Amino acid sequence: MKGKWNHSERPSKYEVYSDDGELMFSGAFNDAMKFMEDNKNEYIIVDWDRPHGHERLPSKPIFLEEKEAEDLNKMLTLNGENKRYIKL
Repeated sequence: MKGKWNHSERPSKYEVYSDDGELMFSGAFNDAMKFMEDNKNEYIIVDWDRPHGHERLPSKPIFLEEKEAEDLNKMLTLNGENKRYIKL
């Protein structure tokens, strides 16, 4: 998701667009930030090379959009890593 200000109207509005350019939200900046946070999920990183029962790496969960997690998993695969981001 990407956001930008629209100053053509008064009061100015903050608009949030999907990655393919579709308008998803238009309104106050604080409401737009809340909208963007609500569309993120909690992910953990898992290493499939570790022994059974110890796959989860000792790190805090992070918040990502599905597209971000998908892109990170593709990069890990291309680099030959056996780690993946898994949605909680």
